[in-house]
Amino acid sequence: MADFKKLDNTITVSTQMSKEDFETAAKMGVKTIVCNRVEGEEAGMPMNITMMSYAAEYGMDFIPLPVGGEFPIQQASDLAAMLRNPDNIIHAYCKSGTRSAMLWGLASALNLSKTPEEITEITRNAGFDLSNIEPAFQQFYQSAEQSKK
Repeated sequence: MADFKKLDNTITVSTQMSKEDFETAAKMGVKTIVCNRVEGEEAGMPMNITMMSYAAEYGMDFIPLPVGGEFPIQQASDLAAMLRNPDNIIHAYCKSGTRSAMLWGLASALNLSKTPEEITEITRNAGFDLSNIEPAFQQFYQSAEQSKK
């Protein structure tokens, strides 16, 4: 059973989901499942096509946004766009939840919906130490502020 952690009103994150976790997510009102794992990164890991079928059983969308070797600028931008729809309740998962929490932080900075300090505090309270990534949150936030002007 995945450990769902709420970051704000539109997103929760967790460890690897099981089939049973999709029912839990559906009961929470989740509309979109986001997978931040790289396909096949670990032996025995369910394939995206399998996870997509579980999501479909509960009427949820399934979107892979893998976070692997390169810094996830595009994935953060894609998640930021999803987060702009307040009716799209999202659940993101990866192996430990850390990549999902980090991606939410970057997306929130891009959306200017949370300050870098708020992002670090929220993720810390959820059990993720992302203090080493706070400079990236700062950079994304400042870049978004500049492009808004």
